[in-house]
Amino acid sequence: MTKKKELDVYTDGYLYVCDSVNTQTSFGAKVNELKKSDLKNLRKLAFVEMSRRGEDFEFAESVSRKLTLKVKVPYRPGVTTDQKVLHGKLLYDIFKIDYDNDKKNLYLYLEEVREIAG
Repeated sequence: MTKKKELDVYTDGYLYVCDSVNTQTSFGAKVNELKKSDLKNLRKLAFVEMSRRGEDFEFAESVSRKLTLKVKVPYRPGVTTDQKVLHGKLLYDIFKIDYDNDKKNLYLYLEEVREIAG
């Protein structure tokens, strides 16, 4: 009798992995993303929110970050910590990416940045 593979379920909704459109002003200062038009959607991913363990909070604190949200998404190559996550009207920085042994899932550690207009 063969063992069935467990299927992952992503039931908490969708989020968008984004890049900044305008990264610098004319004098070289970084531009903050304040509205959706400041972001370029790269991919839409289904997700499930994961529990945040004590060691997750300790890691975040050790790299001077605040863990706001931890999510599991299907594995997709090309997701990096240089990108942002937009969920609803909230913008998050990705400060850590982890994956499982089979490379079926990514675990994104997110820090809330701000609410985005329009």
